[in-house]
Amino acid sequence: MLEAFRRWLADPVHMDIYLFFALAVMFAPLIALSWWYHGSTRRSPGGRALMREQADNPAVNSPIFLLRNLATAWRMNRRVMSGAYGGDTRRRQIRLYMFLALWLAACVIVFGLLIWASPAPAG
Repeated sequence: MLEAFRRWLADPVHMDIYLFFALAVMFAPLIALSWWYHGSTRRSPGGRALMREQADNPAVNSPIFLLRNLATAWRMNRRVMSGAYGGDTRRRQIRLYMFLALWLAACVIVFGLLIWASPAPAG
């Protein structure tokens, strides 16, 4: 079966189709996840408090502030997981982590197959 897949990907049209599929697996779930997470987080009081805290501590895009950004994210995550923003926000965060783990596994499989099926360079 894997050899048939390798032969199927040898056709440039099929390779383009598979690359489109792989990119869709990479980006579409994250876009959908972002819409779901932000939309559902705004509906709960704890989620609104979390969003306010996130707005009050914006990430600074600079290598100098990297540790500060990570410390702030770590602190906020610990508060969410301890239930400080409510059980609904905590459950949503756990669902988010499970979804991201499944998404990562899907990306590894999809792109791993692509790497495995790619022809070895001549030389």
